[in-house]
Amino acid sequence: MFISRQNQLDSFVSQLKKATQNGAPLAFDTEFLSEKRYFARLCLVQVFAPTNEGEPLEACLDPFTLDLREFVAMVADESVVKLVHSGSVDLQILFQNFGIEPKNVFDTQIAAAFLGFGHQIGYADLVRRITGEQISKTMQYTDWSARPLSDEQLEYALADVRFLPPIYDTLREKLEQRGRVRWAQSEFVKAQEHAVREQNDELAYRRLNLNGLSRKQLGVLQRTAQVREAMARGADRPPSFFVPDLALVQ
Repeated sequence: MFISRQNQLDSFVSQLKKATQNGAPLAFDTEFLSEKRYFARLCLVQVFAPTNEGEPLEACLDPFTLDLREFVAMVADESVVKLVHSGSVDLQILFQNFGIEPKNVFDTQIAAAFLGFGHQIGYADLVRRITGEQISKTMQYTDWSARPLSDEQLEYALADVRFLPPIYDTLREKLEQRGRVRWAQSEFVKAQEHAVREQNDELAYRRLNLNGLSRKQLGVLQRTAQVREAMARGADRPPSFFVPDLALVQ
């Protein structure tokens, strides 16, 4: 389901609240555009929650036409378990757009790392290994800012959240069996805190190649990179739009 009208969203959020009050986790993902921008542009929010009635709640939300604040408030609600996979950018985008601090977020990529699935296992690989299902990658390079979105595109997007609840159940059980729940939760909290950390322009130079530079050169680079970062943020353009990384270092 694609939701682009506010009354539809209001009804959907009411159903989500009922489901989460009954203990259901809330899975979500985002699609965005970051090319040629400093701040990623939120283009789509995918949501999934199981229910006691059997039929799950699932929808793609259109941030271009909707006021998402009531839904986003659920992401900040500590009583609701949120499910993401490698969700640091998703959390950061919600913070940048709505100013909310995510709470009680279970990241399946982080959890899987504590269970021997690899340090940064991809979502499709984790889905296959736990559920046996295959995720299509045919829409991987879709322009999510385009409208209308086809049924195939929406189905592809929903697949990114549809399998999170069964994966969560499996990973949570295994973490409990191995006594690693607290380890994983500690990393979840770190990821949440990192997502809402304000950018420090004075440290922007650390993202560059600093090999072979003297202390004097590092000082000049730090100040130059700081100015470039502020300009980029003010114009909503990538820092390299003003001065390429290589030219800045040279």
